[in-house]
Amino acid sequence: MSHSANTSQYRRRLQSLSDVLYRHDPYVMSSTVGAPEDEYVSVAERLMLSLSKATDRQACARILEEYDMRTDALVDEVWRVFSERQPKE
Repeated sequence: MSHSANTSQYRRRLQSLSDVLYRHDPYVMSSTVGAPEDEYVSVAERLMLSLSKATDRQACARILEEYDMRTDALVDEVWRVFSERQPKE
């Protein structure tokens, strides 16, 4: 896969992760208080490397727990972002 495809895939996953975090709002700093939609981008950036190495839902749950953000619904949605195959460009 080319560098631009990797970059594009990273950006899509980052955006998807940020969107999921915004909706679930585990730190009560976004959707529940009317904050801008990009409120979780920096958190998502910190999570990306660890989550990209998760091999199963349990690993994903452990990583999110390290960030004090573990609910079953959040784990399910985050795991879906990282377990689905991204289309090639």
